[in-house]
Amino acid sequence: MARRREKTATAAQAAAERTPSRTAAPSDDALRNGDAPRKRDSGTSRNRNRKHNRRRTPMGTHQRTETRALMAAMISLAIAYVSMTIYLKQASAIWLISGRKLLAAASIIAISSFLMFIVGYARTPMLPAPETMHTLRRLPLRIARRAIEACSLSVVFGATAFFLSYALLSAANTIMGRDLFDSLMPAVVAAFAGVASYLGFIQASSLSAKAVATMLPLFVIAGVTVAAMTSDDPWWWHNNFSQLGDRTTFAAQLFNATLILAGLCIIIVTYFASFELATTQFAIDSAGAHNGTEPIDRTSKQFRLAVARIVIFSLLLALTGVGLIGVGSFRYTPHPLLHNVFARGMTVPMGLLLVLLPWLMPQLSRFMYVFSYVIILVDGADLLRWLRGDTTLTSVEALACLTLFAWVIAFSRQIAAIQTDRIQARILTAARSTDLAVSDTADELAGMTEPQRAQHRLEEDPADAAPAHGSE
Repeated sequence: MARRREKTATAAQAAAERTPSRTAAPSDDALRNGDAPRKRDSGTSRNRNRKHNRRRTPMGTHQRTETRALMAAMISLAIAYVSMTIYLKQASAIWLISGRKLLAAASIIAISSFLMFIVGYARTPMLPAPETMHTLRRLPLRIARRAIEACSLSVVFGATAFFLSYALLSAANTIMGRDLFDSLMPAVVAAFAGVASYLGFIQASSLSAKAVATMLPLFVIAGVTVAAMTSDDPWWWHNNFSQLGDRTTFAAQLFNATLILAGLCIIIVTYFASFELATTQFAIDSAGAHNGTEPIDRTSKQFRLAVARIVIFSLLLALTGVGLIGVGSFRYTPHPLLHNVFARGMTVPMGLLLVLLPWLMPQLSRFMYVFSYVIILVDGADLLRWLRGDTTLTSVEALACLTLFAWVIAFSRQIAAIQTDRIQARILTAARSTDLAVSDTADELAGMTEPQRAQHRLEEDPADAAPAHGSE
C-alpha cells in the first residue's frame, strides 16, 4: 500500500510539473515570442468596441447625398448672409431702391443654387451610352456631353431659383412692410439661399427627365409672373403674350429669357427621353437575341424602324423647343416675320408629334394617346373661338402653353416609369438567377452522403477544407 501511495504521489507531482499553472506569470521567452496567454476582455472594453463599430457604420449613397446637401445648404446660407449684409452697407443709394435691392437678393440666391447644382451634378456618376448611340460611346464626346448637360441644367435651375425668389421676396416685402423687411433681409435671403442650394444639390444628384419636366412649369409661371409684375404696360394682356416681351425694358427681357430657357428645358427633356428610349430598345433587342448570347442584328428591319422612331420623335419635340427659343430671341416689333415663323411654326411639329404618337412610341399607355388627342381638340376649339372673336389671342396662347407643359410633364413621367420598370426587371432577373443557383446547390448537397459533402467542400475551397480533413 505504501509503495502504491508513493507511485501515485510521484505521478501527480510529474503531472503537475508538466501542466503550467493558470496563475503563473509568463516567461520572458514566451513574452518575446508572443506565446503568453491573453487576458480576457472585460465587459467595459467589449461595450466600447461595440460602440466604436456601431459609430463607424458606413453610410449609403442616399444618406451621403442628404448629408452633402445639408452641408451645401449651410455653406450657401453663410455666404448669402455675408454677401447681403455687405451689399446693404456698401451699395450706393441708387442700388438700395426696393426693385434693385430685390434684384440683388434674387441674384445672390440664384448664384448660390447655381454653384451647388453644379457641385451636386459633378458628383453623380457618368451614365454609359447605350449601344445604339455609337458616337456617344467615345470618351471625349461623353465628356463634352457631360459638360453641356451641367451648363444647361444649372442655368435652368439657377434661372428658376431667381424667378421664384424674386416673386417670393416681392410678396414678403409687400406683406411685412419695407422697414421690417429691410431689417430682416439678410436673414431672409440666407434662408432662401440655403433652401435653394439644398434642393439644387438633391435635384442634381438624382436628375431625370421627370425632374426637369416638373421644374419646367414652375420656371415658366414664375418667369411670366415676375415679368408681369415689373411691366410698365398694364394692358399687355389685351393683345397677346408677345406684347409682354415686345419692349427693351427689364420686364420684357425677363419674359423673353423665360421663353428661351423654357425651350432649352424642352430640348433637355428630349435628350433624356431619347437616351432612355434608346437604352430600353437596346435592352429589348439584347433579350431577344437568344438571351444576349448573340450580337444584335443592326441591319434588321425591326432595329432600323425602332431607331427611326426615336430619331423622328426627338426631331419633332426638339423643334418645338427651338420654336420657343426663336419666339424669345426675336421680338415682334423689329422682327415681325421671324417672330411669326417661330410662333406659328412650332405648332406644326408639336401637332405632328401628338397625332403620330401611337406609331412613334408604341410602348406608352393608351391613355397617353387619348390625352394627346384631347389636347388637340381643346386647343383647336379655343382657336376657332378666337377666329370668331369670342376670346382674345392671349387666352389662346395661355391655353396652348398650359396644355404643352402638361403634356411634357405627363410624357416625362411615362418615360420615368419605363426606366423604373426596366431597372426593376433587371434586379428581379438577377435575384431569380441567384436564387436558382443557391437552390440547385442546396438540392445537390441534400442528395450527398457525408463523405461526398466533405469532398464537395474540398473542391469548392481547399484552404478551408484542409484543416478539417487533418483534424479528422
